[in-house]
Amino acid sequence: MKSLSRRRLYKTLFLLAAAFGARPAARADAPGVLAELPVDPRGELILVPVKYQGVERQFMLDTGSSLNIFDPALSSAAPLGMVPVRPPAGPAVEKALYPALPAAVGGLDLRSAGPILYNDFSDLRAVSDRPVWGIIGMTFLSRYILQLDLDAGKVRFLDPTQAPRAEWGAAVPLRISRRGVPSARARIPGLGPIEFTLDTGDNSGGNIRGALFRRLFPRPSGAWTENLMFTGVEASPSGRVPELAVGGLVFHGVVFEAAEINSLGMAFLRRGVFTFDFPRRTLYIKAGRRIDVAEEADMSGLHLLRRDGRILAALVDPGSPAASAGMVGGDVIVDVADAPEARDDIPVLRRLLKSGDGKTIKLTVLHEGIARPVELRLRKLL
Repeated sequence: MKSLSRRRLYKTLFLLAAAFGARPAARADAPGVLAELPVDPRGELILVPVKYQGVERQFMLDTGSSLNIFDPALSSAAPLGMVPVRPPAGPAVEKALYPALPAAVGGLDLRSAGPILYNDFSDLRAVSDRPVWGIIGMTFLSRYILQLDLDAGKVRFLDPTQAPRAEWGAAVPLRISRRGVPSARARIPGLGPIEFTLDTGDNSGGNIRGALFRRLFPRPSGAWTENLMFTGVEASPSGRVPELAVGGLVFHGVVFEAAEINSLGMAFLRRGVFTFDFPRRTLYIKAGRRIDVAEEADMSGLHLLRRDGRILAALVDPGSPAASAGMVGGDVIVDVADAPEARDDIPVLRRLLKSGDGKTIKLTVLHEGIARPVELRLRKLL
């Protein structure tokens, strides 16, 4: 995640945490596979079950975070001390570091990653509409070969000692930053190679630094991308590049937003099978079923979150279809005609709100306590 969730530790802390624990043995019934976990192939975030105190809770798998992070509601312990934590841009801040908790993912002991941070995930739960209680970061992930196979709806932790396989696809050099997060080079037509952080904690297609964004998109389209942040929903100007090439594969229609870093997020990573061989600093990429399917952006201008059990329009973009229909920030969506599943699930509703230029979505909206019908005519904004 960007914003608060993007505060990353210095390399010294990353190395300290990575030194804890031992690597488990591979499972005999699946050579090379230490754990295989089902995930939602259409999910905005990669959520995996973490077992702690006999209960399974959903944690976000986040290659953009250095340490494992737990919601403070799960435990209370005395801190080990204060450490400097650095966001992608701006000065470092001091955060308390805590002892590792006896938790596991797919039978793999998270204590092997060493100390943890705490962060309140209530805002992320509100924006994602999912019960997210923590983050699995790079001090744990870097110990394995991590395979994201969203075509199959699987995340696999592979034995880091096994040799690369031809079926993993094209090899691309993988760089690990001093904050411990991975990046690789990609090309956009007309530009030289660009280093992109690979961030599974970002629900968007990606980010491009402000100056480069303005070079690519000198005339803003008026389209904005909604971001899942610990601080709630925030919106940034966005633009679509015709193609982006990495590892010999070409991905068409990738949507980027203006930011302070260059990164590729889940809307991009969902298009292929990505195998992160962290020990060998190599990324393997194989085309997925959706490699040629251009990412679709929001067509409504609504930025949604859940508050008190209800779906709330936290922001409404000026001049958007939602604004033209009379919706404002604070309106509550209480019904979606002909799509009851979207009424109860924000990610499903977000997909509906990008489902077709000119399509009419009929809503029932609660505005200042009064219910009224709204006909939302979607419009391609990007």
